[in-house]
Amino acid sequence: MSAFIRYDSNFIQSLRPNKNTIISKKLSEHFDWINELFLASSQYQENRKKINYNQINSQKWRNNNINIVNSIMLMLNGLDIKGYNDVEKKITNIEIKDINNMRKIIEILHEKTCESWNSPLILDLYINILSKIINNGIWYYKIGDKVIDYICPRIISVSIAQKNYMEMLNTFLSIIENFKKTNDEVTYYKVKNQKFIGNMLYIGKLYNNKIISIEIINNICKDIIDKVNLNITNIDLIEYLLELIDTLEDYTNMNDVIVNLNQIVNKISNRIKYLIINFIDSQKNKKISDSQHIKIKENVLDTKESYNNLIMEYLINFNESKIELLVDDFLSKSKTNIEGELIISILRKYSVQSEHKLIILLNNLMKKNIVTNEMINTKIDLYNNNGEIDDIAEEYPVIHKFIKKIISLGE
Repeated sequence: MSAFIRYDSNFIQSLRPNKNTIISKKLSEHFDWINELFLASSQYQENRKKINYNQINSQKWRNNNINIVNSIMLMLNGLDIKGYNDVEKKITNIEIKDINNMRKIIEILHEKTCESWNSPLILDLYINILSKIINNGIWYYKIGDKVIDYICPRIISVSIAQKNYMEMLNTFLSIIENFKKTNDEVTYYKVKNQKFIGNMLYIGKLYNNKIISIEIINNICKDIIDKVNLNITNIDLIEYLLELIDTLEDYTNMNDVIVNLNQIVNKISNRIKYLIINFIDSQKNKKISDSQHIKIKENVLDTKESYNNLIMEYLINFNESKIELLVDDFLSKSKTNIEGELIISILRKYSVQSEHKLIILLNNLMKKNIVTNEMINTKIDLYNNNGEIDDIAEEYPVIHKFIKKIISLGE
């Protein structure tokens, strides 16, 4: 250790500045010298070895990462239409500096999407957030000098979809093999369904949002059909293929898939046969419908589920100062003549927070003579008689007060 240096009091006093002067240069140089001696001392060096600064900084960064991921997980849990705008804004405004952190967030969105396989509206909300992240071009990382040396949410989303497809496919093939040996139908049907269906819907939605290419869809269709043709005991894979292609919009190779499905139908005699027949019939009806409405916009919708989607879109984009534009947009995407199913869709989308917005929508539709008081009363009676309103009332007991309000709109 360096020798201790002692100064007498007279020397110290000679260097001490008074309160009105700047510290002397000479005294400053002495302080620097003492500090250098301290940094070079063996005591300081030994103590410094005991502190892992990299570990401290790494732990701090890791904690920040965990906090960000946990915050996003909490926002995505229980996502619904009412809170969608706020959640989307918060997530897309978060600055993510770590690739692993970004990857974890995309994995969470994939997991939530797959979990929502039987709730189409909620599934679409998760896909909308993912599409927003990708289309906004955020969380983009350069990992090399070449133009192609980068990673971003789109690459992660596609790789997760493909990885899960391969893993679940292999798992399912193992389940089929085990089922042939055990004939344990309970275990078979319990294990085989949900995650595989969820991932197939995820892939289909990514395709519709132009995130996944048509080549990937083609490869999946060929892969499944080849596996079934190779071994007909793999026929249940067709159920998942149907889930995928039924989700697709503007899939140009649909005719080729239908030809292959028709060839498979002749080889089987179980429930999958009827799933295939029903799907092919639905595609034929869709073609007929499209040819009959060729002059109507492509985004025109006419099913009960479509009313649900349109009302959801209206609620998400609600702005009272732009209500005319919202109503016009609503009408342009629905049938020329609104049907009574709109009423039950409005009741199903009811919540205390959305009541005011729904009444404004109905008021505007009634002013335009699109919806009449007679239609409302007729449909309310119908839904009362068949019990649908009672079903809604289980979740929202105040729905009956809302019904009285909408009935009174035309009086």
